[in-house]
Amino acid sequence: MKVCAYCEKTGKLTREHVIPDWHIKENSDGMFFSEIRPDKLAGKDIIIKDVCAKCNSGVLSQLDSYGKGLYKNFFSKTVYSGSSIDFEYDYNQLARWLLKIIYNSARVHGISNKYMKEYVGQILGQDEMHPDLMIFCSTIAPSVEGSDGSFMPASILTDSDFLTLNKKFAVGAFKVEGFDGPEWLLKHVNIDTFQFSLCLPVSSKALYKNKLATLMRKSGKFGVLLSCSNKASIPSSLMHTADLALQHAFSNPLTYQLYDDEVTMSAKESQLIIVEISKKEVVSGNIGMFDALYAKINSREASLIYMQKVQFCVSGYDDDVRALHQIPEFREYIKKVDSKYPYWFFVLSAQDEMKWVEVLLSSLCVSDVNYNELDVDRIDATLKKWFLSLNEFCNKHFIQEEVLELSSPQF
Repeated sequence: MKVCAYCEKTGKLTREHVIPDWHIKENSDGMFFSEIRPDKLAGKDIIIKDVCAKCNSGVLSQLDSYGKGLYKNFFSKTVYSGSSIDFEYDYNQLARWLLKIIYNSARVHGISNKYMKEYVGQILGQDEMHPDLMIFCSTIAPSVEGSDGSFMPASILTDSDFLTLNKKFAVGAFKVEGFDGPEWLLKHVNIDTFQFSLCLPVSSKALYKNKLATLMRKSGKFGVLLSCSNKASIPSSLMHTADLALQHAFSNPLTYQLYDDEVTMSAKESQLIIVEISKKEVVSGNIGMFDALYAKINSREASLIYMQKVQFCVSGYDDDVRALHQIPEFREYIKKVDSKYPYWFFVLSAQDEMKWVEVLLSSLCVSDVNYNELDVDRIDATLKKWFLSLNEFCNKHFIQEEVLELSSPQF
């Protein structure tokens, strides 16, 4: 008998919509996007069947009803560029509802689920809300097409017949420029005109909270930080509908066919991607294959395709009795690659069983005195660099939450 994802009791499980069904009925164009689907865009909404009937028809239904009321009174309203809107809410109920949506999405996608599970007691109203949780709120202005074909935010004077309104409900990750703290999950929930940016501590100690809040305020993109006063004036947004659509398209260029990459498309269906380094490339110092590999990993979508799937091998040295790290030109080649692309922990396949990591460390951290010995200080410095690079790479491609999952026992 399966266990409910909320109350953890066994029993018959029911279907729970990630996107509330009332929003689907009112706004859906019949197409739904999900990163875990092979074709990403499909004519079927996103559901998960792991919630008992009592939770689903009880506390979770009550939260959705609260969200529906906010939608009718605020989220569905058009907020033009240059305008603001007075937002009235119950902080506790709003936070619980948004957390429920994010937790449902996490279970569907299998990402950051174990961290979101820590918030279940708060979603159900059994635990006090985490004191360091932050919710920023901003608005999304409608767009209007200019005479040159570009889109711009629409003002209240714009003819309503030419407006492009945001009627989407979306859950995803976001990043804050200048911040890469893995102690936080950064999640946004977009509901038509409103955008909520949630900063969720993943432990009891919320490190760098002030820095994160300051950077978000300074950017101007995240609106205002909501408080328990239950009232806020949400200012005019820097974001408009076309911006949001382009941002999503650039994060998923393969789905929206912005370019055709047969290699990456085939890699999506593979569990393992073999990259062969030839002796000719080693001797010449040609790292073009690495340039080509990382040129393909140019978006969140492509990053998730290549993440922990690549296995490296070396050809042309079968008749050489020396170990790879004992070959001077190979050590120089690896140093050259590592100086430019130190993102091994992101791309390396879990099936490799650390063999390539051993090759790397043996080549990069060999003692200056004896090639058969490793320099412990160099190993420590190299590993630190790799983990920092992993964090940097994930943050660059909006994969801030996955870095926590990647810091796994194998590494």
